[in-house]
This record gives sequence, C-alpha cells and structure tokens, in this order.
Amino acid sequence: MKKLTTLIVFLLLSITTFAQSNMMTSVLGIEFGSKRQEVKNHLANKQPESKVYSETDISVSYEKVTWGEYKTFLVIFQFSDDDRLHTVLIFVSPSTCSKIFTLYDNVVETISERYYKPKKTIEHYSYPYSKSDKYTYTESMVKNDKVSMASLWSFDNRNTPNDTEDDNNISVFVTDDCSVKITYQDGVIIDEVIAKKKAKESKDY
Repeated sequence: MKKLTTLIVFLLLSITTFAQSNMMTSVLGIEFGSKRQEVKNHLANKQPESKVYSETDISVSYEKVTWGEYKTFLVIFQFSDDDRLHTVLIFVSPSTCSKIFTLYDNVVETISERYYKPKKTIEHYSYPYSKSDKYTYTESMVKNDKVSMASLWSFDNRNTPNDTEDDNNISVFVTDDCSVKITYQDGVIIDEVIAKKKAKESKDY
C-alpha cells in the first residue's frame, strides 16, 4: 500500500504542467457527488445484472458490472461522511496472468481515446528482472511485486491551473494479484475527506 501511495503522489506531482482542460466528472454514467442511493438506483436501472458484494458506512462494492467493453470482477464506490461519491475503483482481470500487460495497455488506450494520452507513466522493473523479461516471466514479476506499471490523467475541471489539488484524476495500475485497477476520483471531495480524517486523528496527539 505504501508503495502504491508513493507512486500515486509521484504521478500527481509529475503531471502538474500537463493538466488538461478535458472534463471528467463521472464514471459509469454516475456523477461525482451522487448519493449512495442514487448510485444504487442507477446501477439497478442501467446494469440490472449487477449485484452488491459488500457494503460499509463509506463504501458499496458491486460484482457483475460492465465498464465499457470490459467485464469487471469488482467495482467499489466510496463516499464521504455526508454521503457524496468521491472515488470509484474498478478491477478487471485477464484470462491468465501472462496477459496482464496486454490488458493494461488496452485499458490505457481505451481511456486515452476517450480523453487524451497520459503525459506521465511509470514502468519500472526490480532486480533480478528487466524490461526484456516482461513477456517471459510475467506472472513471477507481477505476483512478486517486481514491476511497477501505472498511468495517470489529470483534469482541471475547476479551471484553477495554478492549483492541482482540486483536479479530478484517473489512474491505472497493475496490481500484484494480476489485475488492472482503474481509479476515478473527484479532487475536491477527496481533499475534504482527507482533511477531516487528519483533523480527527490529530485529536489523538
């Protein structure tokens, strides 16, 4: 988790000068800021085969959700304390782990066609592997966390080019369980969630 968080921070800092004017305010036809019941109603109407997998105070997870041309194995909707959607996590898996990089490339291309090609990506291999091993030892590299692969898109929806903290973002990562994780996030709402969490935790010190 720490490694993943570091990658996200690196990507966000690296694309500051490349923030696009494209608008990204929704995913799966659901607007950020939507209430939990609105999300449930939308899925029941638009994707009747979808099924709630689990639910907590701040999230609801679904199985059997279709994301464009992809059949996901899990989609997680996360909400603020005041019930506003701020993050959607989408997980898709290849038929075999050996095809994970092809799936990753296809997902990145799909998002690029919808918005723009990411200006910042990460592709890093750890010893004893190198890029030349990418399609030879794929499963071993991925499952042993010896490769970091990610792309990120940023959207200046609030028209604040000097402030990237409020940008909406999409990120795509290869995970060590051989899946591709796509994250859609609202910059303003998630910042509020993090600020409230920090304020709450600071009371313990």
